[in-house]
Amino acid sequence: MTPRRVTAWAAIAGILLLSAAMVTQLRPFWWDTHRVPHSIEAFERHRSLLMGGAWARIALLFPMVTLGIALPRLLDDDSLRVQLGRALAVISGGLSAVSGAVAVAIGVTAEEFALLDESSRAMAVAADSLYWVQDNLLTLSLIAFSAGLVAFASPLWRARALPGWGRIAAQASIVLAAAIPLTFYVEASDLGPAAYAAVAFAAQASILLCFGALARPQMWRR
Repeated sequence: MTPRRVTAWAAIAGILLLSAAMVTQLRPFWWDTHRVPHSIEAFERHRSLLMGGAWARIALLFPMVTLGIALPRLLDDDSLRVQLGRALAVISGGLSAVSGAVAVAIGVTAEEFALLDESSRAMAVAADSLYWVQDNLLTLSLIAFSAGLVAFASPLWRARALPGWGRIAAQASIVLAAAIPLTFYVEASDLGPAAYAAVAFAAQASILLCFGALARPQMWRR
């Protein structure tokens, strides 16, 4: 199988898995850090859906690592920039997998949580702590992968393996992904989750556009 086809297949897998992960993302729709017991109850009601999203994050390891290996093969370029892009893609896949594994661990605390149990407060704190661990890992994964896309974007564009709009989407993704942590400083309780949702979903939508550019029909013809 040629590097172009491997890239296209990995991009298609990335589209499917990232889309599944986006619609089942824990924050802000399924987790309120100010009302953790309520969030745990909501988690329990939608356990199957949310666990599916967690496993989608874990499975993203494979297309991300595959792209990190295949994209340099499309280029007659072994520059430091390309090597950095390869490393960032692999690192982002590992971070995504770990964030998904931590999200699964949140499900364990939710399963054991009982409002009338004396340990319910401790379980709520444990669940909230795990939530923040997975959320930070997820954010780091998006930043790392977006940075990897930016590293690859210009060389791929010059090699005509990436269209101009794909290059712009890569550049937009790193700006949006880097802005995700800044939304934690939005003080208004109503605006904070909305700001996070808008920026995080926009960053992931930009990554999806890059995947689409790498899976376009021209990648299968050569």
